[in-house]
Amino acid sequence: MLYLSVDLPFIQETDIAKFIAEHQGGLSIVKAHKENGTNALILDLPATLEFQFGVNSFDKHLAAAKAQKINTKILEIKNLSLDIDTWNDLQEFKKSSMNTQFLNFIQRHNL
Repeated sequence: MLYLSVDLPFIQETDIAKFIAEHQGGLSIVKAHKENGTNALILDLPATLEFQFGVNSFDKHLAAAKAQKINTKILEIKNLSLDIDTWNDLQEFKKSSMNTQFLNFIQRHNL
């Protein structure tokens, strides 16, 4: 099962492909760039984890996987780590030179 946060403005098809390719079974997880959150995970079924969101969700996922003895791999994929949680995050994103559909949208609507 694949979970991706919906607030990943830099995400590209290649990031998802890399995430899937580097998954080696069990749990693969990508930490958010701040607040110790979780932005992406892959979990092999039939294993189950209670999804956690927000501050410290990354550590909660790791602890739950350890308790269930689920093999875990932490992946660092920059475009999956960067998310927009606050107005300041949005302002920083607007400074990006990366041409994305989301950036085009917020510029068109003066957000």
